[in-house]
Amino acid sequence: MKKFSQPASLVTLLLTCIEGMGLVLIAWVALKHLKEPATAQAQLMFNFIVVIGAVIILYQMYKDYSRTGPNPRVMLYGAVALVSVLAVVGNFGDDMVREPGYLALFIGAVAFCQIVKLSCQMASSQPDAQRFYDVRQGIPVTLQARVATGRDRRFIAAHEAGHALLYAAWSPYPDALRVVVKAGSDGSNSLGYVNDGQQRHLLTDKTFAEWDMLMSLAGSAGERCYTGEMSLGAINDNQRWLSVATPYLSCYPQSGIFYTDPASQLEIEVNQRHLSALRAAQNALLEAFFEHNREVHTRLTEALLAGSTLTGADLHPFFAGVQLPDDIPRPQNVNTQA
Repeated sequence: MKKFSQPASLVTLLLTCIEGMGLVLIAWVALKHLKEPATAQAQLMFNFIVVIGAVIILYQMYKDYSRTGPNPRVMLYGAVALVSVLAVVGNFGDDMVREPGYLALFIGAVAFCQIVKLSCQMASSQPDAQRFYDVRQGIPVTLQARVATGRDRRFIAAHEAGHALLYAAWSPYPDALRVVVKAGSDGSNSLGYVNDGQQRHLLTDKTFAEWDMLMSLAGSAGERCYTGEMSLGAINDNQRWLSVATPYLSCYPQSGIFYTDPASQLEIEVNQRHLSALRAAQNALLEAFFEHNREVHTRLTEALLAGSTLTGADLHPFFAGVQLPDDIPRPQNVNTQA
């Protein structure tokens, strides 16, 4: 699953630099004073912390691997904390275990490992400016687990139903299509999604590109059709639309020239006018589409609210009831196996 982060501000970049310099300084001081203790008990504590600390770092780094991948920031924080703790034990461990012996050994080892764990957990919590968004058709959320409200679910269901109805233009309908509305955030960066399970051709044809752009805008159009409003859940859809619209206009400019690599403010403004005109035309097309298919879209939205997930043939009766205007693009043979 592809992700993107919000652009970092100058303040965020400055804080990141200060953070990095602080970690480097701490690591340098710790490594300079790193040594093994002399007594057997202190050496036992030292070795215990090395093993358990490494296990904690690896666990914290990979515990969310399935949804976020390995987190190198956790490894960095954990490694600096571990080296710092070992430097303290190496220099003061002998004195710590003289009295009262093994009890201090155990308590000290557990406490120092807890420091490593807390450092890893602190590193794994991303600041707001670095939270991620899903680039599939869906709604961006933070990594914090929260339950969706009734209002949230209506927006999510209408959004995903809007995306899904565009598949009525496919011939044949996709059998592997899956539409999901979640009960809340689950750490996967998505509150809902539409996935057709089809591998795309390497070369995108004009008709499919036009359909794909409408697909990206259909989520917001579906929200507006069902609720009369739009949420801020289309950040990823807008990025997707732009990623298709730019090469599309480069190959098929609506009027005049679209600059593939604009080199001046004038050329940038020309491109912006092309993009704005294309988006306005497609939004108008979608508004007419959902006006003609309001009843079908409402039924699909309420079916998703009732059951959360619809797949394959369950969606085909909804598609059969869709009225397709003549100017809606109809992709053929989307599956690369066709």
